Amino acid sequence: MNKIFNTLKSCDKTILLLVLILGFISLLMLESTIYDGGFVLNFQEGRPVIIQAISYFLGFICIFAILAIDYNFFYGLEKLLYALSNLFLLTVY
Repeated sequence: MNKIFNTLKSCDKTILLLVLILGFISLLMLESTIYDGGFVLNFQEGRPVIIQAISYFLGFICIFAILAIDYNFFYGLEKLLYALSNLFLLTVY
């Protein structure tokens, strides 16, 4: 637990805050596409917003989990990680 707090202390807080603000703005923009006389947060109409918010939350958990791992661990996995990142980039087509 102490390692997580040390990781948070060593992160650039400006970048994290900027990512949080941009994430919040993107959720508001996504919510504005389903505006129906007020903000809709029920599961049928507001499902994309809820899924996007959950994805942001899981992404931040992943960021801190990866930051907690020592960088030397990734040296042996560099070719696998490169191939996987290219594969993930190609899946959007």
